[in-house]
Amino acid sequence: MKFCIVLKNKLINQLLLYISYLIFGVLNLIKFISGYQFSVVTPFRIGHLAGEIDQFLREQRLNNKNHKRIIVTGKACNSILVKILSRHVKIKQSPFMFRLLSYMKRRFPQQTVILPLGMTLNEFSLYKKVNSLVNLLESEIEFGFQLIKKKYNIKKNDWWVCFHSRDNKYFEKNIKNDLRHHDYRNCEIKNMLLAMDHITKLGGYAIRYGAIAEEPLKTKNKKIIDYTFNGRTEFLDIFLMAKSRFFVGNTSGTTHLAKLFSVPYIMTNLVPFFPMPEQTKSIFLLKKMIDYNNKVMTYKDCYNLGMFEKEKGTKFSLVKGYQDLKITPLENSKEEILGATKDMLYLLENKKKSLKTIAKHNQIRDQFYSTYREYKLAGQLSPAFIKINQRLF
Repeated sequence: MKFCIVLKNKLINQLLLYISYLIFGVLNLIKFISGYQFSVVTPFRIGHLAGEIDQFLREQRLNNKNHKRIIVTGKACNSILVKILSRHVKIKQSPFMFRLLSYMKRRFPQQTVILPLGMTLNEFSLYKKVNSLVNLLESEIEFGFQLIKKKYNIKKNDWWVCFHSRDNKYFEKNIKNDLRHHDYRNCEIKNMLLAMDHITKLGGYAIRYGAIAEEPLKTKNKKIIDYTFNGRTEFLDIFLMAKSRFFVGNTSGTTHLAKLFSVPYIMTNLVPFFPMPEQTKSIFLLKKMIDYNNKVMTYKDCYNLGMFEKEKGTKFSLVKGYQDLKITPLENSKEEILGATKDMLYLLENKKKSLKTIAKHNQIRDQFYSTYREYKLAGQLSPAFIKINQRLF
């Protein structure tokens, strides 16, 4: 029986190899005749779908080039997003081609027909120099306002802020993709409720955003809309984010959707510590770390472990990296997230920060992030977070 399984796998691999050679021939022929090359983008995670294509488009605009590219993806997590992106680049949805080209890309890493897109997560200059290239059509905007007026009684003159937290339900939804090793990114939506209330007191709506979540919000505030459990659609996923005054998220792919439309954002619970926000008008908060003695670590201790550097901190991109050192990530408190929300409102009103606040931010930035190219163009660490956690810096 074992011999049969081994033989079967060997035959399948051999067949895939022959098919790959044939496909490479076809792709090279297409490249020779039309100039088009191919890339693959992960279809089931909106962060990759939005982020990789967004960076590709901005790089083309910055370099004044028009690389002929066909992006192959499987059945996408949001068909509306694919439709919008298809206005700027050719996208082919084919689960079979996506799996085959992904296999070929892994099997033959040196080939030059299937080109990578990817996200480097530190293209600060790119996002400062090139504005968003992706926008909704006027007809789509009009349709979106009609929908939210009917569903939530939100009118054209109203404004809103989207809030999102990645929780354990995300793993259950993506169990086939074995994403449990990213559980350290999770956080609870209840810690955003204080900030949501603050937005509503200022006259706005607070919208709990996201496709999946463990449980509904517990609030009596009628201007807090639990969109995840109340009328969610693929179109509104895009519309609500694109027209949001700003976005409050965490270490998850939804941040890239905000960035796609140049929506200012707050990245709460940043972990690992190295993917700083790439938009200048953005704010981030770090998770805190509890050591094996159940004490909160200083960020200098975290720096010494390599948590702020991409190369040294790779191990902290997996749950195992924390488990091996008996470190437990601690998510941001409701007071920290409220403080960052107030910081963002202050930033969007273009109010000047005090010289003391600027000096402290620059000191922390230079101490922990100076190894990154153009790091001074990144988003800023929340001044409120620094004030609350002064002893940790």
